[in-house]
Amino acid sequence: RLYIHPSTNKQSVALVEEVVKMSLGLGGWVLSSYVAQSSLIEDASSLSDRTVQDLSRQLSSWSFTSTLLAAGLPSALYAIQGTLQYTAYQHLDSVTFNGLVQFKVLTSALCCYILLGKRQSPWQCVSLGLLLLSNIIFQGTWKSWRKGASKSLPSITQSQRFMLGVLPCIMATFLSGTAGAFSQRCLQQQVDGMQHRNAYFYTVEISALSATYLIASMAANWIGGEVFGDNKQVKAIPRERGSGFFHDWSHKTFIPVAMKATAGLLTALVHQHLGSVVKGFALVLGLIFSALLQLGLEGTELTFDQMIGTALVLLSCWLHFTDPS
Repeated sequence: RLYIHPSTNKQSVALVEEVVKMSLGLGGWVLSSYVAQSSLIEDASSLSDRTVQDLSRQLSSWSFTSTLLAAGLPSALYAIQGTLQYTAYQHLDSVTFNGLVQFKVLTSALCCYILLGKRQSPWQCVSLGLLLLSNIIFQGTWKSWRKGASKSLPSITQSQRFMLGVLPCIMATFLSGTAGAFSQRCLQQQVDGMQHRNAYFYTVEISALSATYLIASMAANWIGGEVFGDNKQVKAIPRERGSGFFHDWSHKTFIPVAMKATAGLLTALVHQHLGSVVKGFALVLGLIFSALLQLGLEGTELTFDQMIGTALVLLSCWLHFTDPS
């Protein structure tokens, strides 16, 4: 929220994030192969050749069809989720945003059960219920909601906070949890002849398809504007400020974009080795950091609801990880 201007084109931010993530994934894929080969051979002169051979071996079972089957649906969900999240950033304080993001654990657990047959123990189900309750509390009591918007965002009305902050954030977390379960299945199981996809390479596939979806969406919006440009009713509607691709961008805009892209790369690694449900609980660390940053940088004191919500999140984590299914 500090580094992304409210009128910045959110699709452009999401598109640049996917490009950065794709570059990081490609670099990580090559580097991981290089490191793996360097531990097997000592001859530095043949190390590059062995790395190329290893990458070629990994691609031997790859096909465009396998990419569509493994990354098609998750990438579409992630592309929509990215745009919704950047919209929610602008209309929620950081702690409330991170609290609502925890909702994706529920959708991840449900989809993991449906797609992978992974069950949750009774106490783990209780912990997920507590996590859902913490999300409701993070929004503030209904009494405080009727009084007005968050103190840290005095310029945003209550209806804007809900329609442009809470609702997009909940939709984004639902899409992210669903896509996470699909990603976990593709990383841990065979898809169209390609067994156990490399997490870095899978990030490249996801980001490439997500960027394609975003470009297609932006092109459709531009073509629609050209086609209906002569319509008087359309002309009477003012164009949204910041419709240009890099309008209101600055060098600081790349800071949250790069951080979120890096987090997306790490997410693929967590999906492969630990699963999407565990990834959701790892967001608690982000919740604590957000609380400290909001207090230190914005000078906004934590509300009673936010403190109770934080305690519930920590309790749910303890119940979930001390009683594995």
